[in-house]
Amino acid sequence: MDVDFNKLIETNNICKSWSQRFKTAVNSYHTFVADLRNNPDKYLSQLSGSERQQLRHDLKVMFYALQVENELIVKFRPMIFHICKRLRIENTKAVDLIDEAYAHGLMALRYSVWLYSKPVCSFNTYAFNGIMSALRGFLSHIKKCRNSFKYKVESKMSSLNFVSKEGEKFEFYVASAELPPEQKLMISENEITWDIIRKKANLDKEEQILLTYYMEKRNIPENCGWRKKYLRSYIARKGKKISVSTINERLNRIKNRIRNAVIGIKGEEYANQYCVGA
Repeated sequence: MDVDFNKLIETNNICKSWSQRFKTAVNSYHTFVADLRNNPDKYLSQLSGSERQQLRHDLKVMFYALQVENELIVKFRPMIFHICKRLRIENTKAVDLIDEAYAHGLMALRYSVWLYSKPVCSFNTYAFNGIMSALRGFLSHIKKCRNSFKYKVESKMSSLNFVSKEGEKFEFYVASAELPPEQKLMISENEITWDIIRKKANLDKEEQILLTYYMEKRNIPENCGWRKKYLRSYIARKGKKISVSTINERLNRIKNRIRNAVIGIKGEEYANQYCVGA
């Protein structure tokens, strides 16, 4: 059937006026409308005289949005996928973001049907703005969760340590026991191979050599002369010297890049799995 948007505006305004009469909070508007429709006697008993008669009359016409809701949702739901594409919302390995976004967009579209009460713009524009606002809020929530997770991991993570099995495995150790079990498990059991390090941290050949000498020091604490060994190797290969401070700076850059690789590989997966929709 054809939707009469003027009638929709008129009946939504009636619903809104009665919600104000019963002093309903804005975030409880939809609960109020549903309750009024299902339990009208509850509200009629609170009124008397002309107000009661007016509510009885309005109850016959004020739920036009319910009659056209499904039709409008079917007609305008492709708009949700269009906005998802526009905002570059895509699925990840850990969670279906599009399904989450679609649920938020569908709820926003339904709200638009019931809240469209001023003829300042077409319903098409009103629904578009409502869905866009909801999905931007959805993305903002995900970003906030991911940033919060990354901060917790970085602030709780100790200096980079290694566990070596013939120089092929690495581990991060957590400095604090205050991390939630799922984060502790993800960090403490996280082993990363050379292949992942090379791809994600972009270590060149020289950086890999430096990392190998540093690993020898971590595996054999008594070996305190690893920098001298690396320096002799560097001079033999390059024919020039570098200072100890330069070696330390390069090592710190390598540590940070590996740390970011860990967070990039595992942190994103955790953030999606535990934070979306929270």
